[in-house]
Amino acid sequence: MSLKSMAKTEAEIWNDISRQFQDEHPGAFRPDDVVEFALRHGLTDLPTVDPKAVLKKRFKDAMRRIRMDDPQGRRVRTMLAAKVPNGLMDENGNLVLDLKYDHIHRMSVDHALNAFEQRDNNITKQRRSASRDLESFLDNNPNASGHEHQFEFDFMKEQEEEQVVEVISATGSRRKPR
Repeated sequence: MSLKSMAKTEAEIWNDISRQFQDEHPGAFRPDDVVEFALRHGLTDLPTVDPKAVLKKRFKDAMRRIRMDDPQGRRVRTMLAAKVPNGLMDENGNLVLDLKYDHIHRMSVDHALNAFEQRDNNITKQRRSASRDLESFLDNNPNASGHEHQFEFDFMKEQEEEQVVEVISATGSRRKPR
């Protein structure tokens, strides 16, 4: 077994820190308070900053926030992102993906199919995760007892019939209908 596999992940480290924080401060908490606690108790150090990484994050955040009104009056994202293979492999043999943006009214059909398929997959995963989280809360949190009827959300409802999506052969894409 390698030593690396025994090291805690960043998520595990922050989970430990948040538990220590909650031992001293029970209840809901703000991230700012946990970070201050961690720094005060020497549980973490301030990270070194990569200016390019900061700028890339600012750019991606801006692209997510920029909206426009389309000709039909709908408020929509102006730029849509899609992860696309760049043809390279990482050290583990996994395909490396690049995040690419394109304008919603000028992008290719391939970019649009990638962007919307990826968003659909993310929504499906979020729905499953939220359902599991809510079921666990209702089954295991004594504070939920007697309040179950208040926790009815759309993500818990059964999905409607599967939609059949027409495959557009001009793009060369061979996507299966959903």
